[in-house]
Formats: sequence, structure tokens, C-alpha cells
Amino acid sequence: MFQIESNMDIATTKLHAIDARAAAPAVVSQDELCMGPPDGTRGRLTVDRWCFYRDGQPWLPVMGEFHFSRYPRPKWDEALARIRTGNVLALAA
Repeated sequence: MFQIESNMDIATTKLHAIDARAAAPAVVSQDELCMGPPDGTRGRLTVDRWCFYRDGQPWLPVMGEFHFSRYPRPKWDEALARIRTGNVLALAA
């Protein structure tokens, strides 16, 4: 067991005890973290403590990043097509 200070101001410092022997937190069920359309609709996303689920099946989203300012504008369409071909499902720009 060890303690962590939660504030750098000595006058208001609070100590929090962390005990690794304590019981594990309750398991998150898929019903608690539902996203997307309602049950029975294609594209429903849920999550539990192990993974994401899409339409009830385990799912690993593939994400990427594209810096438009670093790539010539005439080649954007080609670059985005390559990204789609690579099965990237979410793209930060």
C-alpha cells in the first residue's frame, strides 16, 4: 500500500491510499456502455472490460491520422483512397 498526494499546495494536500489487496471493481457489462443505434439495429457499438463489440461481435477499430497540410492537395483523393483500402475506420485530420 502507498499514498499519493493529490494537490501540490501543502496547506490543502490530501492523501489517498491505494490498496492493491482491495477487491477488484465490478465488471462492466455490455449493457452499461452502449453507443450508436438501439438494439437490433446494424452498427450498434458496445464495450466491456475486454473489448469493443460491433453488432454483438468482438471488434477492433483501426484508426489513423492524415496531415492534409503536409501532403499536396492534388494527391489527397489518392491518399484517402489508400487509407480506405487499408481498412482504416477512423481518421484524424
